[in-house]
Amino acid sequence: MIGCSKDASGPINGNVSRKVESQSVIYETDNNGLLLKTEISTSALEPNKELIVKATIENISDKTLHYNGRCGNPIGISVFSSTEYLHLWSGEDIDIVCNDIYDPDDIVSLEPNEILSKEATYHPNIRIDQRNIIEAPEGDYNVIFSFMTEEKIQLDATYPIKVKNTDFPLLPLEEAISIAKKDPRVMKWMETIDQQYVRGKPILSEGNWHIPFKSQKSQYDRIIIAIDYQTGEVQDVNEV
Repeated sequence: MIGCSKDASGPINGNVSRKVESQSVIYETDNNGLLLKTEISTSALEPNKELIVKATIENISDKTLHYNGRCGNPIGISVFSSTEYLHLWSGEDIDIVCNDIYDPDDIVSLEPNEILSKEATYHPNIRIDQRNIIEAPEGDYNVIFSFMTEEKIQLDATYPIKVKNTDFPLLPLEEAISIAKKDPRVMKWMETIDQQYVRGKPILSEGNWHIPFKSQKSQYDRIIIAIDYQTGEVQDVNEV
């Protein structure tokens, strides 16, 4: 470590943050006997560069804790945009799906002072339709960490990074939302519920931005608009 200054941006949830080497950042946080230490290779990810994330979980209590090892190392790491609702691509061609079946034989002990480690690499790209890799939208993202023990001790933390200088080739989400709101069918629906609505989580798939709006009057009243993510044309409007 060649630096110990407080990072001005800081983690959203973390106790210690400092810079390491030239660009990388390390921070740590703890909860009820668990200590998370992370190192993030950069806080500004650009094309043709990688984001390398290292994380360790240490049992700093005097008790043996336990975790479910059915799906391997249970330290969760992801990089997510809370505005575009997109995850950065980790370089894996196929997502490995682990069946979530509880089996007592999968429970593993984490002894006092024992450490679990995990490393992941991300790129300034996203994967759409489960096959196509494109450049991610510029903007603010969060590196998200999670860990849960069988004793229901949960440790969550996030650290903010930026994706810069990318060329997102599809219709930006904000433009898709604007197009959806101007559709006559959507405008009529919004008038029916007296403009009392909230926007749900958009999904980018099957050639479209799928944009949901939910009524604040009834949880069962919503509308979903499919906007072609290349042409910006409204493909479908469904009231649910």
